[in-house]
Amino acid sequence: MKKKLKKGNLVKILNVHMKSDLGILIKQGYGAAEGPQYMITRDEWLVHLTDGREVWLWTNEITNVED
Repeated sequence: MKKKLKKGNLVKILNVHMKSDLGILIKQGYGAAEGPQYMITRDEWLVHLTDGREVWLWTNEITNVED
């Protein structure tokens, strides 16, 4: 059973193009937009990767490590 994602969770990165394979969820995207240049949706998460970068990833590109 897949657990619900929430801030602070350790997640595995499923996107094969990412160099990191683990990260920590920082925050979930907002409804319409986070700013005029971004269209961040509720289906995206800001993830702090183990290599120090922070990137927005779609919900289907990450999963809880415990799953």
